[in-house]
Amino acid sequence: MTGGKIIVNGSAGDGAGQGIYGGTLVVKNNIGSRTGEIMKNGTFVIGGNSGFMTGIFMMGGRIIVSGDLGKDAGESIIRGVIYVRGSIESLGQNAKLVDIDENDYY
Repeated sequence: MTGGKIIVNGSAGDGAGQGIYGGTLVVKNNIGSRTGEIMKNGTFVIGGNSGFMTGIFMMGGRIIVSGDLGKDAGESIIRGVIYVRGSIESLGQNAKLVDIDENDYY
């Protein structure tokens, strides 16, 4: 995906949003594992929970999760950001937990 918008009015399985270069992807409910793998840019909004290794090898862009994250969130993340409203089961290597500031609001 390089641009535009896709809205899924339900849930999605494993590997959704792999390699996104731009645009906006919205999944209104829960999503499987390895979400946003090798994502380069764009915005991925998840209305529910996201599974194991969300944002693995992420190189840019942002993932917004309204629910909870599974194990190894942000595994081997290089750049980009994952916003989480709920809880995080565990962080992957290279991932760190930081509080948001005024630069994160838009």
